[in-house]
Amino acid sequence: MKNMLKKGFNATLMILILIAFIACEESDDSTDNNKSNLIQTGDFKVLSESSLGSSGGDIVVSDAESSLDGMTVSAPDGALSSTKEFEVSSAEIEGHSLGERFNPVTPLIRIKNGGEYADGPIFIDIPIEISEDEIPAAFFFDDVKGNLEVIPVLKYTTENVIIATRHFATSGMYGNQSSGKIRIFNDDLYANIVISSVKKSDLEKAGVLNSGFEPGKDDWEFPNYGSYIEKGGNCSGHSISSLWYYVMKKPSTDKQLNGQFDRTGGNIWQDNPLGIRMVTKTQNEQGSYWHKIWDDFNSEIAGTYDYGSDFYKEYHKVAWNAAAAQMYVSGKPMYTIVSQDAGDSHAVIAYKIDYSGGKIYLADPNFPGNKSRMIQKTGDNLQPYQSGDNANDPDAVNYTEFAFFGMSAMYNWSKMEIRWAALENKTIGNDLFPTLEYTLSGPEGESELGESIPFDTENDYAIACRVTPRTGAPFDGGVIVYNGETNIAQNDDSKWANLSMTNEENNKTLGIWVWQMNDGVKEWIDFRWVSVSELRIEPDVLNGEKDQEYEWEAVIANPPANARYEWNFGDGSATEIVKNNKKVSHTYKENGVFPVILELYDDASGQFAGVATAYANIGAGFIDSTYQEELYWLYPVDEDPTLVVDVNGVVNAPELEFMNVYRSTGGVPTMYIYKAKSGGEFNIELNIDHSFKTKKMSYETGQYYGVFKYDWEFETVHDNLTSFINDGSDNLTNINITKNDSTGKRYVLRGTVPKDKDVNLMLIIYAKYKYLEKEYYREDDGTETTNTYDEDGQWHTVAISIQFKK
Repeated sequence: MKNMLKKGFNATLMILILIAFIACEESDDSTDNNKSNLIQTGDFKVLSESSLGSSGGDIVVSDAESSLDGMTVSAPDGALSSTKEFEVSSAEIEGHSLGERFNPVTPLIRIKNGGEYADGPIFIDIPIEISEDEIPAAFFFDDVKGNLEVIPVLKYTTENVIIATRHFATSGMYGNQSSGKIRIFNDDLYANIVISSVKKSDLEKAGVLNSGFEPGKDDWEFPNYGSYIEKGGNCSGHSISSLWYYVMKKPSTDKQLNGQFDRTGGNIWQDNPLGIRMVTKTQNEQGSYWHKIWDDFNSEIAGTYDYGSDFYKEYHKVAWNAAAAQMYVSGKPMYTIVSQDAGDSHAVIAYKIDYSGGKIYLADPNFPGNKSRMIQKTGDNLQPYQSGDNANDPDAVNYTEFAFFGMSAMYNWSKMEIRWAALENKTIGNDLFPTLEYTLSGPEGESELGESIPFDTENDYAIACRVTPRTGAPFDGGVIVYNGETNIAQNDDSKWANLSMTNEENNKTLGIWVWQMNDGVKEWIDFRWVSVSELRIEPDVLNGEKDQEYEWEAVIANPPANARYEWNFGDGSATEIVKNNKKVSHTYKENGVFPVILELYDDASGQFAGVATAYANIGAGFIDSTYQEELYWLYPVDEDPTLVVDVNGVVNAPELEFMNVYRSTGGVPTMYIYKAKSGGEFNIELNIDHSFKTKKMSYETGQYYGVFKYDWEFETVHDNLTSFINDGSDNLTNINITKNDSTGKRYVLRGTVPKDKDVNLMLIIYAKYKYLEKEYYREDDGTETTNTYDEDGQWHTVAISIQFKK
């Protein structure tokens, strides 16, 4: 049922989002980690303080004493969702320790605007003085970590360079990886920008420029087949997440990404559920920006170059030279877009450049591990690159347009650290993918499928997975069971995959792939492993708290006479070896979800006798979600206005579990339901952002003497927030909420939940919108009239509930 909303009539849509979180800690970078002294400068001087709004505009530096006189910051119409205050300052560079290849030709430029990503690229035209033989290389300089990060170059001459970015927040982009803590953004963020020059002759002599990124080590091992959520492919999710891991995590872990989270090294591509969920979540989070940012950038190229139909060839000369110069100085790989006039585009990573040989080597998600993929240059022209939107049709498209976007400048990196924490907590994508119920049917009837199946050659088993899509869409898929790379069971016309065991399955681990059929393609939904063994662990799932001792037991009818039980509790502690005793105890010191792996050996002969797996869920879960609800409009517009709520955080609550989602029907609001175990103090830290989609919506209809046309734009204009606890007896107790920064988006809640009661913690966000309505009227004679109405709408309610169960 639709809510009827129009001028003069407002209705309230209440959205209840019932969720739970875990607490993000703010980074505490020490002076040992501070790398600000890698560039030594004089004092910063403010050059401009001005504002830009959603309609766009220019900020021009006017300071005859500065070499940046005439520098322009330009925001196109729609690039900013609201008015932002910009501060532009600079400091003269007096020295640096960034190597002989770094040759700054500008002061260090600092820009502040609150730190959030814009909805589109912002372009900066910077005055420079270089010779015809020189190429400008544009960088962010992170003065905390000492990173030089590539900024895409749109155009350059000997007198200026035009660059593009969606954010000015590098001072908070990189969390403290050594401590494992997450940096929380605040409104004091800024970006340092510097232009270095590189001689073409130096590039010619440098040989192959290598970033160190290597396909087969630093890309994901599974091809870009997409998934049930992102059916067209996850190329942007692949590229952004692998690039982020290479830059942010690998230096401290020294672990390659390729094969880190799967068991078969890509032989069964489906067997990396954490990785596939990670690239899907990253892709999904780009939303409309995936193509929009490229389209906006592409439009700016068309408007900047005055070369008729060949303007793209002229841009490619600039892009090729700038990319080579940037890799020469920084040694960093680059997020890269390949596209074509028809609109197809694909995300890859440029990781190696042979400047004199005219080759840019690409890590292409459609071809993981392949080191021969490249864009080739003939004369002044970049030749078409053949690939595809996804690995289902990997060589279907000749891409003729290219842009080298660096890392964080154009696509949102601000949440990647928290996404990786969700991966490590095994909750990544829980808000996107369907809920799954695995079932095992055997001689003892039907039961939930655990981590193992008893070895049995006398009876047949059947494996099924019940899928409940979050969208309410029908599920038409099935299950395939693998032993190694061999398909040993698959359902065809029934929901069950029938499994007849042989000795080949004893003490083996079987893979189970759940898929959805769509236009003849099996779309990935989930993959899990189960062991086949006479050996199992009780309990198979333990829900507990840290600093308490718990006991596990190996269950096996006929263990070896000299049994050696080797227990790995998954928390980094040493393997515990127990001989001729099936029981073991362990105490966890940290919250998290930990695999408990038991290997059984005959101690006399050393012969392997079986393996079993269980899990310990200690203390906490992790959730970060984006929820979208349409505010159904009276008129049949192209797109209904949509309230978007983005939440992430942590809660120290054991047995955290997503329960279900109830979609809005008959006036009942949508509910996202999570539960956690009661007892003890809670400490919750949340980041909450919400907005209304501001895309223009048009409605046109014939009238008695002409045509009416309406356009609407929406934005959040005010919010309020409150919270309370309900102990089940309708007694409501308010809870103190602390706002931790001036943006009003970060909240901390603390309190105590009794162990003997069911308690609901409710955090309610009231978001009030306004809409700008433009009414166009055209008479039969062609005369046009325009009326504009700028009106407030009703409050819309978002309730975040944490259900603690005794």
